[in-house]
Amino acid sequence: MTSANRLRCATLVFLAAATAPAEALEATTGDLYKACVSASDVGAAYCLGFVTGVWFNMSCTAEGTVTSDVLSQTFKKWAMVHPEKWRDRAGVGVVKAIKSTWSCQ
Repeated sequence: MTSANRLRCATLVFLAAATAPAEALEATTGDLYKACVSASDVGAAYCLGFVTGVWFNMSCTAEGTVTSDVLSQTFKKWAMVHPEKWRDRAGVGVVKAIKSTWSCQ
């Protein structure tokens, strides 16, 4: 899947998540990590959309452009090192991963 197609899919997944029922938004950090590392295009798009959505709702300082792929890699690396956090809600895990890399308020 090309970067442009991933971004399109991520945008669609993010928009779908914004209107999803509450049960669908209760994914854990472990659930999100599994989606991020899956070979599925849907899993990859869900991951990109989720982490990008969290990023855009945070106030962080970064040098240069932070792409969805960079955000996804950041989350995957953080989650791999912190399996004890896999029961946390996915949004909490993404925030922690982002804050471990960039200066955020």
